[in-house]
Amino acid sequence: MCYAGCMNTTGTPEVNLLPTEEIEKAPLGKLLKWALTYGRYIVVGTELIVLLAFLSRFKLDRDITDLSEEIMRKKNIITAAEPFENKVRHLQNRLEKIAVLTKDSTHPDKTLTYLTTVLPQETVLDDVIVAGSKVTITGKTPSETGLSTLISEIRKNKNVAGISLDQVSRDIGGIVSFSLSVELWL
Repeated sequence: MCYAGCMNTTGTPEVNLLPTEEIEKAPLGKLLKWALTYGRYIVVGTELIVLLAFLSRFKLDRDITDLSEEIMRKKNIITAAEPFENKVRHLQNRLEKIAVLTKDSTHPDKTLTYLTTVLPQETVLDDVIVAGSKVTITGKTPSETGLSTLISEIRKNKNVAGISLDQVSRDIGGIVSFSLSVELWL
């Protein structure tokens, strides 16, 4: 062991002020030895982690740029398709309204077919309006008997909830003009 003035193989003086055997046994020496051996690995590992984080930043920046470009492309596609989508939505709303109207209304063809079967021969219908569950009938008949026959036949129908005679008048020739409102069960 050389403490001062020793020369190494290269000819330079070698000075070691720390005793090697006694310092390893002291608590401070053990900490110093651990710091010099394992501390290096910890520092190198930490530097690797920092380096990886720094390099991953480039990849993440590229990913952000790619995603921004993709969002802009998709936004442009959506903007371009907006008029078509508005037309489709408008058409869907119209179809929904038509579905509700056809569901809630009676079938006019069935109503007209029924009226032609119960209509007295001399009675002529001027107008038949089917609106939902209400049917309005206006017409002419040569006598009151034709009108009463029409009303009684309509009353016999099981789908009729109520009937009201809205207007009756007789002209100079004896023709009776009438207007009926029929309320149907849906």
